[in-house]
Amino acid sequence: MTAESTDALSGGAETLLPVAGATLLPISSLPFDLYIQPQPSKPAVLYRARSVPLRQADVEKLIENEVEILYILAEDHEAYQYYLHRELIQNRQVEPTRRFSLLKDATRSIFEHFSRSNDTGRLVRIAAGFGEQITNIILSEDLVLHELFSLLDHDYYTYTHAVNVCTYCAVVASRLGISSKRDLEAVAAGGLLHDLGKRAVGTQILNKRGRLGESEYRIVREHPLAGFKDLCCRTDVTWGQLMMIYQHHERLDGSGYPVQLAGESVHLWARICAVVDVFDALTNVRPYRRRDSAGDALSFLAQHTPAQFDQEVVHCLAEIIPCPR
Repeated sequence: MTAESTDALSGGAETLLPVAGATLLPISSLPFDLYIQPQPSKPAVLYRARSVPLRQADVEKLIENEVEILYILAEDHEAYQYYLHRELIQNRQVEPTRRFSLLKDATRSIFEHFSRSNDTGRLVRIAAGFGEQITNIILSEDLVLHELFSLLDHDYYTYTHAVNVCTYCAVVASRLGISSKRDLEAVAAGGLLHDLGKRAVGTQILNKRGRLGESEYRIVREHPLAGFKDLCCRTDVTWGQLMMIYQHHERLDGSGYPVQLAGESVHLWARICAVVDVFDALTNVRPYRRRDSAGDALSFLAQHTPAQFDQEVVHCLAEIIPCPR
């Protein structure tokens, strides 16, 4: 059976988060409770309790029955992330692109859930964990970048966009010569958090199937400041990450927002985020327009460089994005 929805479920008094069945490998002791939804209209039930082995035969049975989605308790998300890191991300026998694909989908559902719960501290920890894990994959010697980019989704949901921007930011930063693993992890986490302020924007605006009106656009333009205010007093967020959140809509000619900064006043990490944010927005499907090809999006960036966008960042992105010439 194939689950028709990957939204969070209610399991009695608990909230359940979706996890991909493809992430489940035989293990002597599960570090989390695992639930299954027998039918789309039925409540989820306990499939395997924590500390109970998950055998190869169990995994094969799930595949045979086409069970693609299972569920964990929301409170077990850190145990699941640790499991992913230990069993998959560090497993060199698993291809880097598969590791990335599984990590991407798992993080997106967890990040989306806790964004809705307004738990900022947990979001920062999730972003830090994802930043570390995706950096490990990106620095893998056997990674083929164009294969990784082909795995990114192209719907313009907030959380899909956040994961895409995170990925592009980490790869571009690495290619630009940011070699410190800690800095690369921070850049990746900052990319995941860059639109955090959109939590303050109503879903009727974010999900509007059409162009925004002037008053709606004015509300959306407040999200960099809202995100900055949410995180500026936290000791587990770096200055560079704050600038990614606050400055990713600034432009080098001073035409951006929220405060029309120009030139070197815009932090390098924010300049990276600004370029990949626009690229991903242009190459994703919107309800009111078709998605641009990668080539068209890169041409748009080139037309506004160096006036608005950092020339070195745009050049770097153009070198690593696969597109027909």
